[in-house]
Amino acid sequence: MEGPLAPRATPAATAAAWRDRGGRIVVQHVETRWGDLAASGTATLTLDGALQPFATATLRLSGYDAALDALAASGTIGTGTARVAHAVLGLMAQPGTDGTYTVTLPVTWRDGTVAAGQIPLLRTPPVAWSLRPD
Repeated sequence: MEGPLAPRATPAATAAAWRDRGGRIVVQHVETRWGDLAASGTATLTLDGALQPFATATLRLSGYDAALDALAASGTIGTGTARVAHAVLGLMAQPGTDGTYTVTLPVTWRDGTVAAGQIPLLRTPPVAWSLRPD
């Protein structure tokens, strides 16, 4: 957002003004590794009418089996969700020239739910905008 903020604006008012002016965060390339999991992709993040995150991404994943198992073991996702994700990703994956299987999929974060395609993976708490400026 460009220009001055309203004096003593609350975080919610600032976020709403940013959203109303077309505010968005565009990630043109992100890449990370976590154990065997390799992920890369692009994403766009905005705020919805209730000032909650709304994000869309396209991710390219490989080595996701161990990551799903770790997420289920920690309770971050349910074991049933992990089983479904294993099955679906296994059906979607394509072998690379190095023998590593990779899957490209859409990911959304909307209404507090992170989903891969139509499969909900996890819930996030709502963003609380109740902080007051000094």
